[in-house]
Order: sequence, then structure tokens, then C-alpha cells
Amino acid sequence: MRTRNALKILLLLTFISLPAFAQPQWGRHEKPRSGACFYRHANFGGDYFCIRSGERWDALPRGMNNEISSINVFGGASVEIFRHENFSGKHQVVDRDVPNLREWNDRISSIRVFGGRDDWGGGGNRPGWQWGRGPRPRAGACFYRHVNFGGDYFCIQSGERWDALPRDMNNEISSINVYGGASVEIFRHENFSGKHQVVDRDVPNLREWNDRISSIRVFGGRHPRD
Repeated sequence: MRTRNALKILLLLTFISLPAFAQPQWGRHEKPRSGACFYRHANFGGDYFCIRSGERWDALPRGMNNEISSINVFGGASVEIFRHENFSGKHQVVDRDVPNLREWNDRISSIRVFGGRDDWGGGGNRPGWQWGRGPRPRAGACFYRHVNFGGDYFCIQSGERWDALPRDMNNEISSINVYGGASVEIFRHENFSGKHQVVDRDVPNLREWNDRISSIRVFGGRHPRD
């Protein structure tokens, strides 16, 4: 009886300590259809762990923190890597394989993976977005036609993206509202190309970006699937 009770307590403590997503660990795991794998050594050598598109880690476990040397990206996903925990410090977006992280080698402490075919929005463009005054997302962003959040707007949930804004939205955005801890990556050209910038707070006047946005990715935040 004591043994059985002790086992129950151990199992309970194990479940309490687990995060929303199972904790990654070094090994040789199955690679995701859409996401990224992080390798201990350069040129995709040694053990690795993988994260699916739409998942994130605000603090890598002790044995992985500052231990990543190369990254494999799958299924059209993108990875945002951070120098410090809680998505802080110097950061960079990676959307292709990196056999040697060089200045980032063994200096990554938190990670977000977004986009791709398995993300929250299912990937690709979602028909039906249009200027208006619709409901705002719990986690995501709203894009306004005028500065200071004026005029009509459209909203995108965290995990969704547009590789080419429709004609009446292309180069028509002047301010951005960000909700629920999300971040927005805006691009000068279609297909996530050209000059780009990550926005993680409200921007009442886009200034140099005013009416010059052609594709968008929204990621991170407190999504209902968290």
C-alpha cells in the first residue's frame, strides 16, 4: 500500500511539473512536418531536439540553454532565436537551414517557431480578410488604414500569415495594434521578402513603413491552445 501511494504521489508531481508542451530533450527524434530541429553541433551533428510550428520555449532547460550550434527548418516554418530567456535580448529570425550559427553558436536561451503548414492558421493565405471593424483577437494584431489606429482595420490571429496582401490592403497599412503578447513581422515585399522588421507593441504611426507593407507574419502570444 505504501509503495502504491508513493507511486501515485510521484506521478502527480510529474504531471504538475510538465509544461503545456512536453519538454524537449536531446536525442534522435522524429522530425516535424513543419517546425525546426536544433542540433548540439555544427553541420547538424550530434543529438538534437525538435519543436513544431506554433510552439515556443521562453526558457530552454539547463542542458540545452546555450548549447545549440545548427538549425534545420522544415515545412516553410520560421524560427525566432533569442539571446536571453523570456524572448529578450538580441534576436533574429531564421527561415532556412543554418549549418553553423557562428555568432549565435551556443548562445540561444529562448525560441519561437511559427509559420509553415502546421501552424495555428493552417498555413497560407486565409480568404475573407477585408477592411472593416470586426472583433479583435485574443492574441494577434490588427492593422489600420490610418495612423493612430484610425479608419477601418483587419485582424490576424497569432500563427497566421499572408504571403501577399490583397490589392486593396497591399501598401495600405498605417498603424498596428498588438494583442496578447504576440509579435508581428512585416515585410516590404510579397513572399516575406525585402526589408523586414519585428513589431511586438502598438505602433500608432508606422512612419517609414507607412503604406509600405506587402506581406505579414504574426506569431507568439497567449493563444488558446497554450
